Amino acid sequence: MTVRPIASSSKGNAYVVEEDGAAVLIDCGVSCKCLKAAIDVSHLCGILVTHNHVDHVSGLARLLNCVNVPVFANAMTAEVIAWQ
Repeated sequence: MTVRPIASSSKGNAYVVEEDGAAVLIDCGVSCKCLKAAIDVSHLCGILVTHNHVDHVSGLARLLNCVNVPVFANAMTAEVIAWQ
């Protein structure tokens, strides 16, 4: 298993966990363009959102236009990001 940071700052946070060609994105606080430059988004199996701060979710809606994967979050976070 490999964990790679894509971005980690107040401007955006995203990490990818990869194993055997499959990937899970942890947070999506960067643009879809940035993500596509860092990883092959076709390998994504899911997205875990830790909380709903903008630096963790700003790229989520746009990414979900490009990939059809489940998004995992706690109930409070899921309720907020569903409206974004």
